[in-house]
Amino acid sequence: MKYFVHKAACLTWAFAFAAPAFSGTMGAAEDQGHPFFFSVAPFYGAITDEGINKLVFAEQATPAGQVTAFLPDGESDWGYTLSLGYAFDPNHERDLVLTYSHLSTETSKSIAVGEDGLIINRLSQLANFGPQNVRGPASAGISADYEYQTADLMTNHYFPSEQFNRVEFSRFYGIKATEFKKGFTANYNGRFIVEFDGINAPSIDNINYSAKYYGIGPRIGMGGKWRLNRIFSVGGDVSASILVGSYKNEWNETLAVDAFLGELPAGPVHSYTQVTNSRAWVSPVLAGNLAVAADFDVRSANHIRIEGGIGSEQYLPHLSPDSYRAKEGDNTLYIPQHFSIRNVFIKFTYFC
Repeated sequence: MKYFVHKAACLTWAFAFAAPAFSGTMGAAEDQGHPFFFSVAPFYGAITDEGINKLVFAEQATPAGQVTAFLPDGESDWGYTLSLGYAFDPNHERDLVLTYSHLSTETSKSIAVGEDGLIINRLSQLANFGPQNVRGPASAGISADYEYQTADLMTNHYFPSEQFNRVEFSRFYGIKATEFKKGFTANYNGRFIVEFDGINAPSIDNINYSAKYYGIGPRIGMGGKWRLNRIFSVGGDVSASILVGSYKNEWNETLAVDAFLGELPAGPVHSYTQVTNSRAWVSPVLAGNLAVAADFDVRSANHIRIEGGIGSEQYLPHLSPDSYRAKEGDNTLYIPQHFSIRNVFIKFTYFC
């Protein structure tokens, strides 16, 4: 019993610290003489972005004074990971692996009110003098999209535990490159009404926001595997990276309302654009995975492995939030930069 507790504690320490990675690496193969291996790993994942997911894009007010805030809905979708590796020795104690992962998701949210309803535009940099309040019949909607892709070139060293039977550890290091894109389109339609001025004009506001991040840097980590029997094993790994690269964002807004709007120039159409062309981006990344694996020999004397598990990556950039404010307006908007990727995967590896 004491031996079992020590073994479990050691494995827990080895791979339970951080959020899991898409690679799903479970250690060296048990067979010999198959230097090449490749894998395909479909996964179902979600991109969580604190900047957009927690952004209140509109509020709905009832005649009774009740106000409800609305945020974009989170969505998950299918992604994939592809890997190609080569073992430097017959026992697969050292190898080199190239891995690529891709995930893109979309989400949307819309609301509508009748003639006695009111929608408050929480994003506009132009509609700060009354048109942020659009009266019914009115509608508001937001569509957000994310795209994530990363490539890793890693070398792994596998070695058995000196204290526990059927336990194997690994160390790995290499280079990681990541590109992340995000953005949204928001639309507001209704009527701008000022009763004492006799204003009753249609109001249409369209907003487009986009941001792109790219970084490359070193990645190091460690993993562990506990072979339960000849076929099944459990394990995982944790890793840390420092990515250095560039970042840019853009905000474009067009407001159409035929009314006098405070400090804005006269005219039925107004526009606002704010662009950050290039900015240094430095982001620590914490990642890892937990998985269960099964190894099988096939008739051709080759070897296959099937893994299933969970994974995640946490990007923790040093950047302050994006800040937007038109000089004529009084609505300062902040969009934070922290995001993460979580997934459930199944991985098929073929050794040949």
